[in-house]
Amino acid sequence: MKTLRTIFLLLWPLLLATPTSLAYVDFTPTLGRIVLESRQIVLAEVEKISQDKPAIIFKKLADLKGTTPDEPIRLQVPAATSSLRSVLDWAEPGKRAVLFRTRDSVLVCLGQSWYQAHPLPDSWWRLMIDRPDLPLAYCGSVARLEQGLRGMLAGKTVVITTLVHGAGGVGACFDVALNRTSLPGLRRYQRIRAGQRMPDMVCYVTADSGYFVSLGTADEKDVPGLIEQLASTDPQGRIDAADDLRSLGLKAAAAATELDRLLKDAHPSVRAHVAATLCTVAPQSKAGVNLLAQMLAGETPAERRLGAQCAGLGGSAAGALVPRLVMLLGDADMSVRSAALQALATLGPDAAEACSTLVKLLDEPRFACDAADALGRIGPAAHPAMKKLASLLQADDKSARWAAVRAMVQIGGPEASPAVDFLLVEIETARGRDLYNISVYLGILGPVAERAMPALSQARQRDRELCAMALWAIQPEKFFPWQWGYFVDRDMDRWLFEAYIREMGPRARPAAKALVAAVIAGKAGHIPSWGYQLLIDYPDETLTPLQQALKLDDAAQRQRVLSALGYMGAAAAPTRAAIEALASSADPRSQRLVAWALRRIDGK
Repeated sequence: MKTLRTIFLLLWPLLLATPTSLAYVDFTPTLGRIVLESRQIVLAEVEKISQDKPAIIFKKLADLKGTTPDEPIRLQVPAATSSLRSVLDWAEPGKRAVLFRTRDSVLVCLGQSWYQAHPLPDSWWRLMIDRPDLPLAYCGSVARLEQGLRGMLAGKTVVITTLVHGAGGVGACFDVALNRTSLPGLRRYQRIRAGQRMPDMVCYVTADSGYFVSLGTADEKDVPGLIEQLASTDPQGRIDAADDLRSLGLKAAAAATELDRLLKDAHPSVRAHVAATLCTVAPQSKAGVNLLAQMLAGETPAERRLGAQCAGLGGSAAGALVPRLVMLLGDADMSVRSAALQALATLGPDAAEACSTLVKLLDEPRFACDAADALGRIGPAAHPAMKKLASLLQADDKSARWAAVRAMVQIGGPEASPAVDFLLVEIETARGRDLYNISVYLGILGPVAERAMPALSQARQRDRELCAMALWAIQPEKFFPWQWGYFVDRDMDRWLFEAYIREMGPRARPAAKALVAAVIAGKAGHIPSWGYQLLIDYPDETLTPLQQALKLDDAAQRQRVLSALGYMGAAAAPTRAAIEALASSADPRSQRLVAWALRRIDGK
């Protein structure tokens, strides 16, 4: 770990310059490190937007660290770059951002998304790249970021929200690689403690349970306080409270009455966010859906855009709004169309009826990336779009090409073969972020990517763990990732493995069956603790053969099975009686394993 820290300190300026490293999600700088390395931190507000240039003019509201001139902050946004156009869609007078300035770059945090800018000779700044890794450092409202930064700069430890990475065995690798982090309704949050003395990298924070507070943006015990906050005189305070309650879903049902009252709030954004929250905490009520439907049919683009943005936050209950969102894909206002696209992408499989319209948008450069991401989120139901997506792999816009890959990977099936051809070309020279994503994509594709295995094997020289995990995911029943000889009980390996299992879904089932047979036969190798997750996730495949193996006379075989059941913990509870039956009849070592396995099953 000291070696990694030394490398990070040496490479920190390069990490700000370009988001590439062997595992760029794990090596993402923490908010504490960003604060420490920033010469100035400025709270700014959008003053005006120029769609022609295109550019955003910010005015400074406050210096949070250091001192900057009281003059406009002018940010040029490359219109031809699809991944940056969302900044223009976000921008409207009054919106706030936090700017972290180092010697030669600026990190622009919009709250839930981050971007990087570099200086131009005429005192302008030019937005260069998006930073999908940095929501792991902070992800939430700008108001709460400002509050947290003020506390941190005063030397205090504060609680902030970030994307989940490590907590509850959740890894962010797939969410980042598949661009889910750009969709507010899909983000998975955690609360952590932060301060200027926190570790440099995300992987250090997630490996230390002392920094973890809870999953989500709030806890069930916070509901009474959040209900009180709904009465805040600050509209943003009411919005933040509604969003926190939304993250709790049915656990926040007690807030339904107060939320219903706020559907008549004087502030449109409050009404919209409250409506989305009602969709999740009281899905049986139609009040939230009805209000969002009215906003989607509103007279002004601002109202329709806000309605679309919040429709994507409403979960399955908002599926009833899909026909209206499809109509907005033809809206005269471009920002409304973008918001509707994002909402459909967030709703995913519930938006399957939008497929034919989304396919048409693949021909429009401004919307091609978002349309592709929406089709990918819809999944296998978007299968008819595969031919059109394959043609997008030849697009001039690099962002559009990668959006097509993401979509084809998530839709899957033999028709995803052109995406494999594309990735085989890209993997030859890929490094850092690109290699990270390519490995993830090939792993998700599974057997369709079998011909990419030689290239992945060669790429292991550049990133061993990621490529090896992808090789396993392509043929999960043939071998196990720890059999490559360098996987150990590291948190990063565990998060990656468990994320793969979740993403593979039923395709991981044969691997669970193969692992049981290997355990019983003594051919599984040294299984790291996280390797038993396969057995835990598919108990219908694993418990019966393991329980039967307990009856065999081979002591070594019985001990391997007892060890596996113990590592399965509570998931092995149905075998408890069979394990207890061995307590008096087994050999001494097996008896010790019996006692240990029973303690593990009982959570002790």
